[in-house]
Amino acid sequence: VVGTSAIRIGTCGYSYEEWRGVFYPDKLPKGKFLEHYAAEFDTVELNATFYQLPALKSLEGMVRRTPPGFSFVVKAHQALTHQRGKAAEEMLPSFKMALKPFVDGGKLGGVLLQFPYSFKANPPNATYVRELVGRITGAPVIAEFRHKDWFVPDGIAWLKKHAISLCCVDEPELPNLPPPVAEVTGPVGYVRFHGRNRAAWWSPTAPDPSQPIGHDETGGRSPGERYRYHYRPDELEAWVPKVRAMAHEASGQFAFFNNHPEGHAVRNARDLKVLLGESHPR
Repeated sequence: VVGTSAIRIGTCGYSYEEWRGVFYPDKLPKGKFLEHYAAEFDTVELNATFYQLPALKSLEGMVRRTPPGFSFVVKAHQALTHQRGKAAEEMLPSFKMALKPFVDGGKLGGVLLQFPYSFKANPPNATYVRELVGRITGAPVIAEFRHKDWFVPDGIAWLKKHAISLCCVDEPELPNLPPPVAEVTGPVGYVRFHGRNRAAWWSPTAPDPSQPIGHDETGGRSPGERYRYHYRPDELEAWVPKVRAMAHEASGQFAFFNNHPEGHAVRNARDLKVLLGESHPR
């Protein structure tokens, strides 16, 4: 269904100790972080599932502790996107089981497949994406590609043909990284703001200087350095018409901030909500 959809704005992850004093009260128990977060934002991208699947009771608790209408986007475990092969086959049943509490609670907004930079556009990889998407049911599946090869016209057309939602990104303009396109290729529109920290993006120790740091790349700085960036108002304002246009075309629209160091993600998520008229200045 094409039509103007609500724009959900949140952050990539929420359980950051360094957000104490910035977003969370200093003495707030970590077990209450989610409730505090959900009092202001109506969606979160759950990143912990990329590294390890929490116990079902923990996931069920997340659903219970958030208000009606709250939406989770669950990042796929790295076995599905980075290891693939046998590791993916072994992980898929457990990952689908981990989605069940969110599906049953009516709070699964989507599943994010974040592929590594080394996962380039070619027929075998395209087949893998299409087949994996087909095996995940219950919510839209969003694909994030870290290499620009997927963002050519043929790649966009392929995503639209198979109704796979593209994760659009804002990040430094560097060789081989995706351009800042705003395309709706599947049921939902999706944007991730990684920050524009050019100096910390590439790995200074990588044999190939075109290799960015990442989960399967060599050397480099920590994600805490890579994503340490605060968007200026004008940088976010440039995205406002794009996000609105995507929301008009999609049945759901998400915008998440991954610049989590020092609480920049929370501040910028608030900024974008104000710019889009989703909330008043704090």
